[in-house]
Amino acid sequence: MGLLRLAVLVLAFFLVSGSIFSAEKDLPRDSRLIKDVEVKLKFLETPRITADNTSSSAAASKGKWLCIDVTYVLPDVTGKSSDIEWMDDLEILYEVLYPSMYKGKNIIVKFMGRTLYWSVAMDNKKHKADAYIPPQILHRYGRSDMRAGDLMKSIEIRVTFYDRNGKPLGRAYYPRNDKTAVSNFSRTDEMTSPVPKLADTIYPRNKTPWAFLEYDNYELIKAVETGKK
Repeated sequence: MGLLRLAVLVLAFFLVSGSIFSAEKDLPRDSRLIKDVEVKLKFLETPRITADNTSSSAAASKGKWLCIDVTYVLPDVTGKSSDIEWMDDLEILYEVLYPSMYKGKNIIVKFMGRTLYWSVAMDNKKHKADAYIPPQILHRYGRSDMRAGDLMKSIEIRVTFYDRNGKPLGRAYYPRNDKTAVSNFSRTDEMTSPVPKLADTIYPRNKTPWAFLEYDNYELIKAVETGKK
């Protein structure tokens, strides 16, 4: 899709429908193309996958994975079901503020990871995405003194969508519309923030044991991840 054509289609969408992605107000108005974004947090055991006619011994569990479960909608800017536009190289940046400990002091770390999708239909339908933090990373940086319920309440998530040129298209938080989460992430964006930023600690689905499960329910992840943002 040409850049000029995409810009015209995006402008047409706002003029015709008046729909605005309102879950997040810290992006410019023209950077809210993605709509109806929902972010959920789960902790999951590693799925056991075995091939037919083989035997395997169950290994000791390394703990649960943190799963960021996302649904979103790309609007149909053409208004014609027979003429669907596509968003090439859609990228999602996942960020998680997670309670940690350093030299006996309670701190917060920021886990980060990106997933680049080959192409997503702008069909006004719900699309699914997810990303995972492996148990080994959680064990390395997490706090062993926290109960599960307190941990769930302490985690904050930000999900941001970008086009192939690095322009933001939408954003959402967990907890949903939580002003504290918005404020906390804004502070970590500052150059002087003391929060450790841990890149490549949030894994795309195709690099986890879930890669072959419900394969057809998810968008195609690009073979070579060359996101520009």
